[in-house]
Amino acid sequence: MTEKQIFTVGLKWVGVYSLSLAIEVLFDYSYPEFIRSANLAQTDAIFRVSQWFSLLQPLASLVAGLLLIKHRLSLEDALYCDHGNEHLDFKGFFQVVVKLYGTYLIVISIPECVGIISNSIMVGYAPGYLSTSVESNAIRSEGVSVLATLAIGMWCILKEKSLSRIAFG
Repeated sequence: MTEKQIFTVGLKWVGVYSLSLAIEVLFDYSYPEFIRSANLAQTDAIFRVSQWFSLLQPLASLVAGLLLIKHRLSLEDALYCDHGNEHLDFKGFFQVVVKLYGTYLIVISIPECVGIISNSIMVGYAPGYLSTSVESNAIRSEGVSVLATLAIGMWCILKEKSLSRIAFG
């Protein structure tokens, strides 16, 4: 198999994982949190928007999974435009796996990114008389880790050869 073919199969596996992540995120949106959001939604319209935006978390994972399985977003064409037909050695295989790991890191960050955006909307537009300390703490605690995960994922996709040089000398 070529690097491009292995990458294509790997993208489909990451897509299947993204579909399972969508189901997990859907059930993580717990009933008490939904009731709390519904009660807050009666006090101000911004909470209604934030509640619906939070439900986009599983939908975003679902769409990402379907795109990776079905359309692949032409990722393999963009990443293997010059050497996609070579047969693999162990260094080439390592580079493919690093790119797939980068894709995986980006996919697992999608629900958290949507959650941070949802909390940011709530904090930014909530009336002054409502406490948004829970949402502010969630933004602070998750924001840096999500950005770091996204940065590492992009680095793995775009700079896999530098990591390969470190690993194999």
